[in-house]
Amino acid sequence: MLLPGPTTIINRYECNPVHLATVSPDSAYLATAIKTGCSGSRIVVRKMSSHDSEDNVVASIALPGLASSGRGFSVLIWSPDSRLLMASHNEHGSIVIMSPIDNPDWKCTIEQGFRGLAACMWAPDSR
Repeated sequence: MLLPGPTTIINRYECNPVHLATVSPDSAYLATAIKTGCSGSRIVVRKMSSHDSEDNVVASIALPGLASSGRGFSVLIWSPDSRLLMASHNEHGSIVIMSPIDNPDWKCTIEQGFRGLAACMWAPDSR
């Protein structure tokens, strides 16, 4: 059970504080936002139903320079169809859309700029 607040996920590859975690709507995946170093984040997506304890990481997506504040990302949310993932840094006005399941190398960044963001959300059709 994940509770609000700092959480640390430890496996044989990493030991980094998790700032946000979310389960996909189909309950198949767990996405976590991890702060890496002074000016970056990484989104790690793991299979929830994996019985293999070796490595259930589906995607590990580096987002350099998008979490320069101590708080990291504000929102991490799956699309309703569980195919896309949105991470936003409301204070900095940045949104990153990723496709960790179908195409982990693809990402789209939207910059609002100094005004920041009030909120971000998916449309019901996941677009």
